[in-house]
Amino acid sequence: MKIISVQDISRPRCKRFLAHIEVDVNNKKKVKAVIKEITKMLKVTNTYASERTKEKFDCNAHVVRLYVHFGKKIICQSMWIDKTAEDIPLPLPLEYNDFVDDIGIVWE
Repeated sequence: MKIISVQDISRPRCKRFLAHIEVDVNNKKKVKAVIKEITKMLKVTNTYASERTKEKFDCNAHVVRLYVHFGKKIICQSMWIDKTAEDIPLPLPLEYNDFVDDIGIVWE
């Protein structure tokens, strides 16, 4: 597993991260474990946050979206949305066809 890139795509009232990750196996169970691990890490870390986001938000992320690559192909996308967030404009969920805990997944 390798993190290719992480973007801070936060909005004025919503802390959001988008990441591209690469997995070395195309096994759904193992990929779901990686999705869970990376999403959890991005929810709580400020490592990838811009200075503006660090100044503005003193909280965990509200949204984490992943694009999962195997080789040169995207095999799935995932999105975690903080369901406890109130009065925050959140993105519409994807049309999920799988889940790992509260993380929605769309397999390609």
